[in-house]
Amino acid sequence: MITKIIFAIIIHHHNLINMKLSNNQDFLNPERTIADEIRDTHKAQADLWQGVSAFSAIKNCVTVYGSARFREGDKYYELARAMGKELAKHKFTVMTGGGPGVMEAANRGAKEGGGLSLGCNIILPFEQAPNLYVDRMVSFEFFFTRKVILRKILLHMF
Repeated sequence: MITKIIFAIIIHHHNLINMKLSNNQDFLNPERTIADEIRDTHKAQADLWQGVSAFSAIKNCVTVYGSARFREGDKYYELARAMGKELAKHKFTVMTGGGPGVMEAANRGAKEGGGLSLGCNIILPFEQAPNLYVDRMVSFEFFFTRKVILRKILLHMF
């Protein structure tokens, strides 16, 4: 048991050393300069502007949040796919994080239901790539700007 834990810690540490820092991790670096802060403030503003301008005309939008880990055939994948299809049939736009798993399933269902399928992807140094079922995609550098846009567009329906 101890050997497995130590091995897992070593592997995790090795992956962290070899992983390029994402913008979110770099925010916490105590060595950041004022120039770093200004640059990232402009990048965050650009993220927000990109999302607002790309989706400003969208009405009747439902944002679907979900895990990237579920695959086709899993009950949660199939449930999200059916939900996306029903939403599209009732003239709702479906927006997700644009990645795999539940996000892909909801976007796929929206396409199958004849609706508009949107994605707010996050740029990561590994792992997430946009799914194939998105009609319009915006990629974000920061998780928090992505979450703002996912929530903001949802509010357009009221």
